[in-house]
Amino acid sequence: MRGQWGERRVAWLFLVDLEIAGLRFGDVYVAGDDGDEIIIGRNIINKISLFLDGPKEQTDVLDEAVANRIRARR
Repeated sequence: MRGQWGERRVAWLFLVDLEIAGLRFGDVYVAGDDGDEIIIGRNIINKISLFLDGPKEQTDVLDEAVANRIRARR
């Protein structure tokens, strides 16, 4: 696998059942190395509403009511 800066690293592809904030996704491919983190793809990210707070280094999955209120502000 190559990182965003072009460096190469060994990674494995795993087929998993994934649960994020109570939402279940079956037979999902994820990439991982010998650490404790995985990379999920747009196929999963496009199905959940995420709130990314960079200054607080926090990520939350929003429930649909909150996501719809935010969408309505546009």
